[in-house]
Amino acid sequence: MSSAVTDDRARILLIEDNPADADLIREYIDADSVGQTFDVSHVMRLDDALERLRAERFDVILTDFNLPDAAGIPVLQQLHKQVPDTPIVVITGTSQDLGLALDALRHGAQDYLIKGAATNSIHRSLRYAMERKQMEDALTRSEMRLRRQNELLQTMLDNMADGVVTADPSGRFLVFNAAAKRIVGMGATDTAPESWSSKYGVFYADTEKPIPSDELPLKRAIGGEASDNIQLLFRREGLTKDVYIQTTGRPLRDESGDVHSGMVVFHDITAQKEAEENLRQKNEELTHAYLELDRSRREQLEMKDQVLSHVSHELRTPLTAAYQFVTILKRGLAGELQPQQREYIGDIERNLSQLRKMIADLLDTSRAESGKLIIEVQRLALSETVADVVRTLTSAVEEKGISLGAELPPDLPDVTADPVRVRQVLTNLVDNAQKFTPSGGSITIRAGLFDEKFVCVSVTDTGRGIAPDDHQRIFRRLAQVGDGSEESRKGLGLGLFICKEIVRRHGGDITVESEVGTGSTFYFTLPKYTGTVQQEQIDG
Repeated sequence: MSSAVTDDRARILLIEDNPADADLIREYIDADSVGQTFDVSHVMRLDDALERLRAERFDVILTDFNLPDAAGIPVLQQLHKQVPDTPIVVITGTSQDLGLALDALRHGAQDYLIKGAATNSIHRSLRYAMERKQMEDALTRSEMRLRRQNELLQTMLDNMADGVVTADPSGRFLVFNAAAKRIVGMGATDTAPESWSSKYGVFYADTEKPIPSDELPLKRAIGGEASDNIQLLFRREGLTKDVYIQTTGRPLRDESGDVHSGMVVFHDITAQKEAEENLRQKNEELTHAYLELDRSRREQLEMKDQVLSHVSHELRTPLTAAYQFVTILKRGLAGELQPQQREYIGDIERNLSQLRKMIADLLDTSRAESGKLIIEVQRLALSETVADVVRTLTSAVEEKGISLGAELPPDLPDVTADPVRVRQVLTNLVDNAQKFTPSGGSITIRAGLFDEKFVCVSVTDTGRGIAPDDHQRIFRRLAQVGDGSEESRKGLGLGLFICKEIVRRHGGDITVESEVGTGSTFYFTLPKYTGTVQQEQIDG
């Protein structure tokens, strides 16, 4: 109940041409009663009442039906026209005017009173008139809100990109929005649910077999069963192409839990399906092309491997002979050498060694690319291997005025690795370092535990350093970072590539830290020996 009725003084406009009756009615209204109190304004003519209503607001109008300037239903009509939202109570002279009063009720009056009625009857009638009017207004507002909500809902349904269809348990379609008609290619029909599948031409999307009507998401929904993300295919005469949808179904229940209808919401996935099919075909084509390319690549690698093996064999024979003759000359077996001749022989020997290393690098690169680089792992005492490398290379490095040393902890753990390949990696890194380290510089090999699974080895030099942009590039095949000097141009740019392949096949990693002008440190990791690895051969 409105607070205007229970808390405030309600304003009444009394329209009565008989002053005595007006006083009597006012007396009845002003009499003490429980509940609502009233503030009464009195006029004697309809015109005066209309003028007051234009200027003021009243909570209820109490009017005689016979006024000097109007009588009967026209009184009610003019008042309603002026203030359609204000409740009106009609006053009749006697009980014989009951028919007229009922006619007034049919024309919008809230109640009627017979002159001379008891005080509580007047109070009750006025209160009920205002309450009924408030309820009517509330109902009207609710109906308007409901109508606006329905209009909004219908507008939303009509403008949705997704299809929405609802049906009651008998199969009668309740909603079939514009998107549903557009996607499916037809709208609602009077078809029984048992024939929906054949009528609309519905198939399973994956097998393209007709789907039984009982398994349609909407049929399942009106049966009380939910479904999610079901893909269906529409294919029938009249459709220009197959239409694929993805749909979700839900039963709609009333307050007691009974199903009153079912709903499905779906969207068109035809473009997605076509894209998937195109992608599948492209993948098949790419797979075929890749297999052909891989086969061709393998054939080329095999041919290159054969050529390199043959070339290396053909080159090694004369190289070996040349090296043997150089050794004979160095030992003086062919006669004593003059100092300048001994210098020339030394140059020849160094170039022969360089050529032999280049041939070995080419073969290792070919094996790495073709997956034939063999790693024979075993338990390896890393400290012994490092000491051996330092002992072997010290003489050549010191000839350039560079010191070579190692800093290893006494408890350095053993590793699981190929001793020949680890020695090859260390030799390549030291050889690389001495190329770019000036006289007076140093090269240091260090090693230590990296984590619980790996040991880390590093080779640090005090050379010219490597620019950050080259940190990744130097590990590529045939990559070289030169400074224009003759020393930097030696080799084929395969040493670091081979190091990376060897370390990777051990399960480790190789990186570099360097800045131009401050030297470089190369790090590589090898798996720590766990006590369970036997000697094992790993093909690349």
